[in-house]
Amino acid sequence: MIYRLTASQIVSLLYYKADDIVKQEPVSSEILYEGKRIHSRLGFDEPQQYRRFYFDEKTKEWWLIIGCPDKVDQKNGKVLELKTFQTARISDKVKIVGIVQVNIYCWLTGLPNWELWGYSSYSNKLFKVEEGSYFIDLAFQSIEKAIQLKLALIDFHKTYKEIAEGSKK
Repeated sequence: MIYRLTASQIVSLLYYKADDIVKQEPVSSEILYEGKRIHSRLGFDEPQQYRRFYFDEKTKEWWLIIGCPDKVDQKNGKVLELKTFQTARISDKVKIVGIVQVNIYCWLTGLPNWELWGYSSYSNKLFKVEEGSYFIDLAFQSIEKAIQLKLALIDFHKTYKEIAEGSKK
């Protein structure tokens, strides 16, 4: 069996899944739409989807990793990621999420460098947050941890379903 994970799912599992469990309200569709609109307006709307297989040594399973970077600069060998936020400054968490995500995109595209950009809706400003070279260990550690979390969620769902079906009898 081949499992699938997207770059967005990876960062969601690593950084937002606990928030989803304890938060009362999910991110509104209006905020998500606004983020997509800003990405498009600023030219961070790359249509190309990249796919690459990753073999997980622990499970001995192949995983198809899929991602659509915000912007790819083939000429300069860079992947660009844009994070939007509603505060004056980018939070440390959003910065870390962006760096992890852009390193996964570098692995998917084969490009050696990245740039993380931020857009503050609060101050209506676009700025470069950080740039660097692709760090393969960060990409692989992130993918491996997300695989463990995904499998734990699959196992939990399966157990929950069995318990729920057992209580109906």
